[in-house]
Formats: sequence, structure tokens, C-alpha cells
Amino acid sequence: MSNFIHYVRLLLVAGMLASVPARAATLLESTSILVVTDAAAGQATLLNSATCEIDQTFKLPYPLHDKISRLAGQRYAYLSSPQGWIIKLDLQSRTIVQQLRIGQITSAVAMSHDGRYLMVANALPTTLLAIDTDNFSILRTLDVKDKNGKASEVDSIYNAPTRQSFIAVMRDIPELWEMSYDPHAEPIYEGYVHDYKMGEGIALQGRFPARRTILEQPLAHFIFDTTFTHAIGADKHGLMQVINLNIRRKIREIHFASAVQPDAGAIWQWQNRSVLVLPQTDEKILHVIDLQNWQVIRQIIVETKHPRLVEHAHSLHVWLENSATDDISSAKKQIQILNKKSLNIVPYLAPSLASGSAPLAWTEDGHLVLLRSSADSKEMLIVDTETLETVRHCHLP
Repeated sequence: MSNFIHYVRLLLVAGMLASVPARAATLLESTSILVVTDAAAGQATLLNSATCEIDQTFKLPYPLHDKISRLAGQRYAYLSSPQGWIIKLDLQSRTIVQQLRIGQITSAVAMSHDGRYLMVANALPTTLLAIDTDNFSILRTLDVKDKNGKASEVDSIYNAPTRQSFIAVMRDIPELWEMSYDPHAEPIYEGYVHDYKMGEGIALQGRFPARRTILEQPLAHFIFDTTFTHAIGADKHGLMQVINLNIRRKIREIHFASAVQPDAGAIWQWQNRSVLVLPQTDEKILHVIDLQNWQVIRQIIVETKHPRLVEHAHSLHVWLENSATDDISSAKKQIQILNKKSLNIVPYLAPSLASGSAPLAWTEDGHLVLLRSSADSKEMLIVDTETLETVRHCHLP
């Protein structure tokens, strides 16, 4: 597989594609721009999805992460590099307007829901940095250590819009950190305080203070419910824990026969209840968990191990990205799709698609997706998510 196709990720960044019907004629008239990154080569390309013409290409002297940070309708997009760089693209002028090196090895980036801040995790040094997206000033640097001074890398960072905060999952210490960007947030006290109203204790000072949630053990593969009240993580042995972020402690354990991967799952409404559908990594099973009583209410048999669920809030289907392509015959080119309403697998026979393909980008209404045509080509397909018909082909450089 070419590095370009392996690392390509796309983001809808301009135009009105999300507001139009999912028809080929309408798509052809769209002027939407996509940011396409070749992460390994350090290249970002602006692609016109209506004409498939290259609008601009940026070649950077270092590799990129495949994640692109941008809010819908915003002028700027943000890229990051494993070598510690943060890059700001102006999508209107088609220029790189700012670059900032904030570490030697950068592992994760999240953007606030209002687009004002980036929270960046460095693996070397082990720090978290809050960055103002307007001028790229560093607003806060936090050393990632537990209270005994043990340093840790950050496994992942999430933006929690309902809490106006960032949540960092630690790799080497049993902690979650929550860093608020709410200007009206209550002060944070570490340890026990007898009377908050009397001002006893010393509140953490500065912006983006780290509120620690202490875990029983380091956990990974987190997913959060839609309100960001609960963090759901798992270990490698099949123990899944539910952490209530308001009271900062575990409220439930769910045991599986082997490892599950919550961050490869997805959450949506089914029969008037919120459910988490997550894969068991060494079995061809999806577990459906009711998020009200935390019970497994159904199991779904799939055709491959290690699937990752890729979905859009407004789409009827969930695509199962296959990370073990040898489980499915390359001759069939069968893509597995899960119907959110029926929880039934919809076989999708698509000879022009690579086995295990999943959407690389969605339109904002969820009616169209972008897929790669095969594991060895640079051709992209735009597919109607309701009819599963291909409406356009694009060839990347």
C-alpha cells in the first residue's frame, strides 16, 4: 500500500456541500475544498471536490499527523507534526500563516469547541501546552507528572464541549486530567477542603488548571458519552470501567472474556436509548451496551476481527473499517455496514473499493462520504450513504 493512501485523511473545509441533496449533478456544481494530507511525506493538498483539480499543495520539511483540526465554517485549519510543529493554514488565502515548534516529539492535539484554543501533548518533553489559535502564543505549560513526580506520556486528548474543557488520558500513570477553558469555571482544589465557602485550601492557580481523576490502574481506548459525564475506558485484559467525571470516580465495571476497544466503537440513539457499540478485539463480535443501566443487551456477529466503527451523527449507517484485511477475501471487496436502526449488518459489494474501506471524510449532513477506491491507487470515490451509489471519481496526484 502506498504511503499516500495509507496516511491520507480528508476534511471538508469550504463550500456548501453539506446543505445540498446527495445527487451527482449537485455534487458536480459544488465548489467544496478538501484538505488532503500525505502524512509521511509532510504534504498537504487543497483539492476541489467538484472538479477534482488541485488548488494548492504545501510541502513541509517534516512529517505530519493525519489529524486535521478545524471547526465547520472557520477560515483556518491546524496541522501538527510528530516532530513538534504546529501549523496554521489560511484556507482563504491558501497560505501557511504560522508555524510553531512546541516540543521534540508531539503525540496528540485537540481543539476547543469554540476554536480559540489548542491543547497539545508532547511525548518529549512530557508536557501539555495550551495554545491561543489567534496568535499562537503559549498560554500554559503543564508538566505531566503524578503527585510523586512520575512522568507520563499522554495517550490521547479530547475536547469536551459540554464541559468546556480538555480531557487528557495518561499512558503511564493511572490518571485522567481535565483542563477547563470555561472563563466562569469554579476554582479547583487538590486534596480535602473542609469549607469551600470560607476559602479554606489553596486553589490551583493559572489558566487551564489540571483537575485530576485518579484511576485504579492506567486505562486506554477511552470513549465518552454524548454529555461527557462518563469516560469509558478499558485495559488489555477485558476489564472496562465507567468513570463519572463529575464525582471523579469509578461507578461501574464490565468484564469481557478478552480485550475490548471503546475508542473503536460508537455511540448513538437506538430505540429511545443511548447505546455504545464496541468491538471485542480478538473475536468477530460487536457488543451493544445500554448506557443507562450499563448492560450488554445484544451481540452482533461480524466477518472480521479488529473492526473500527466509523459513523456520522446524521447518517443511517455505520461503516466497519477493517484493520485486518486478510479476514475478508480481497476478491469479494465486501464492505460491512451496520444499520443504526435495525442493528443489522448490510453487506456492501463494491468491486472498486478496497476491502475494509471506511469513510475518510463526510459531508456535514452525513449524506456523502469519501472513500479510497483500492489499497494501491490514489483514486477517491464519493458515495451516497443512503443508496450506496458512487456519484463521482477523483484522482489524487
